[in-house]
Amino acid sequence: MDNPTMAFLLPPLLRSCRDVLFGNMPEIYDFHNNIFLHHLESCLEAPERVGCCFLERREDFQMYEKYCQNKPQSESLWRQYAESLFFQECQKKLEHKLSLDSYLLKPVQRLTKYQLLLKELLKYSTSCEGVQELQEALVAMLDLVKSVNDSMHQISITGYDGDLGELGKVLMQGSFSVWMGHRKGPTKMKDLARFKSMQRHLFLYEKALVFCKKREEHCDSYDKRSSYSFKHFLKMNAVGITENVKGDPRKFEIWYSGREEVYVVQAQTFDLKMAWLNEIRKILFKQQQLIKDEKQVSPLCSDTIQLSPPLSNGKKPRASVSSEENDSERTSPGAVENLASSSQSKPSKSWTGMSHSLEICEGLEEWSSHHYFSTCSDTEDEDGNQLSPGKYKALADCKKRDSDELLVKNGDVIQLMHEDGEGQW
Repeated sequence: MDNPTMAFLLPPLLRSCRDVLFGNMPEIYDFHNNIFLHHLESCLEAPERVGCCFLERREDFQMYEKYCQNKPQSESLWRQYAESLFFQECQKKLEHKLSLDSYLLKPVQRLTKYQLLLKELLKYSTSCEGVQELQEALVAMLDLVKSVNDSMHQISITGYDGDLGELGKVLMQGSFSVWMGHRKGPTKMKDLARFKSMQRHLFLYEKALVFCKKREEHCDSYDKRSSYSFKHFLKMNAVGITENVKGDPRKFEIWYSGREEVYVVQAQTFDLKMAWLNEIRKILFKQQQLIKDEKQVSPLCSDTIQLSPPLSNGKKPRASVSSEENDSERTSPGAVENLASSSQSKPSKSWTGMSHSLEICEGLEEWSSHHYFSTCSDTEDEDGNQLSPGKYKALADCKKRDSDELLVKNGDVIQLMHEDGEGQW
């Protein structure tokens, strides 16, 4: 394309679209030719170091994501000019049996081969030095393939008013059956029986959960491609989950802003459900740890005490129903404004990302050392949410600040008189 003697054959539009056609292939080539190849060659006499080569350069491999994201545009451009005299003459001069598109596919093929090559190495490395690094390298390459695959779906999202990059990295994506309910909606199970599920494609980002509707598009006679029409999103700092929903082990609950919105989500398999729950838990744990760290350095925050639901003297408070399965073994949410609700039937685990919240479900003691909640909040959207007076049970020990003396012991029953506007109990 740079050769002046070929300029008269080059279609004008193609002159300004070289980067679209080739993507960042030069960057990938330079990395392998100048860096990674030399690392691998240094392992010829010490193959046990191959795993370390991949681990030391794992971040560099993210450049494949950019290449793959550009690939649909590259393919479209190629189809427009595949029969041009320019490309025919190039192929003839280079004596290539294959056309250019076969070579443009090479980086994508190589991306999937790394994990196969590492698996082969592991097959013959069961009890030798470097096997742990090889295993970690395999996991890193499998994660890379998944990350690239997820990002390929993300570029097909349409209708989002904003920058998806601001939501962080795409961690998971997939199609689900979804039932939606609201706190102000029906409160009887029979009223919800007639509700039908919606098919939604979910994208889990570090900062948000995005709901889309999948659509099939026929770009031309060669290409059938999926796109995802944006519907809405939930900020992860206001999301909670209930792991088990009665009636189907593949279902779980996602609730938002103190159950103002509730989504019952059904995965295609139980394993897929657990994979999503594990990823959401990591996000919520990370958020709670950040909140905990902020409290430790903030003199305005009171000591954190983790509490159970208000003790109701045997009377079960009435809980709002938000989905077809909500009389199930679900856990009531941890949102402060919904403290009147309590878990029903068998306890299941519930997780919340809300910074101004308390865990109010039974059966969560096993998570108490990791899953702290506080009345301290740096967010402004939780103003006005206060605890109701009543009896509560502590689910964790709480020490006096800068002291080993216990203020409250795990299991203590506490009479809450009131909570002031600054979140002091």
